[in-house]
Amino acid sequence: AADWLASKDPMQLSPNDPYLQDRYALAVFWFATHDSALREDEDDEQLNWDRHDNWMTGFGICAWYGIQCHHIGDDMKNTRYDANGRVTYFNITSNGVKGPIPDEFFRVNTDIRHINLSENSITGTLPDLLREFAYLEDIYLNSNYIEGTLPRTLTS
Repeated sequence: AADWLASKDPMQLSPNDPYLQDRYALAVFWFATHDSALREDEDDEQLNWDRHDNWMTGFGICAWYGIQCHHIGDDMKNTRYDANGRVTYFNITSNGVKGPIPDEFFRVNTDIRHINLSENSITGTLPDLLREFAYLEDIYLNSNYIEGTLPRTLTS
């Protein structure tokens, strides 16, 4: 993901850009759940990520499929736009996503309010880093292959 940001990302953000870490976290999520499946399923015509509109392109992350950000301007409903911003909503339900949720996703996206990754093939465990999500209201992870116990921060 770092290589993609540094040399292949058409947006070429400055190292001082306030949204560079958000873009990096989503790129790490993409590579953890997209590239790994491509390597495992090279001969399969049905690869993962059924929809990936604008992901890993020159569009801002707020225009990427399943992402909504803080509103801009006076319009409270203007949460999808071609720019980078703080992610508040992440919904890629039933999208054929395979693989683990990388720790970087939980370290950076602390403004997120809603996560819906249900009905995919997400694997691994949920880190205790979810405690950093002070604004998290909903998280849907059903119909995946997540193991272990829920972090204490989700049950208190």
